Amino acid sequence: LARIGGDTFAVLGADAACTPQALHALFASPFAIDGQDVRASATMGLVRLREHDGSGADALK
Repeated sequence: LARIGGDTFAVLGADAACTPQALHALFASPFAIDGQDVRASATMGLVRLREHDGSGADALK
């Protein structure tokens, strides 16, 4: 997970772990912060790179 600007983040990982469903599931339950439950939501896009498609840095351009 990397913050690439403002409220924009990038996630790199194996195909099975980085599906939109798996990432949305992380937001299904509230996060406990300083003893309080905080709900968050996310809007996301997905880019799948194969070995010959270039680097992650290329995809972020």
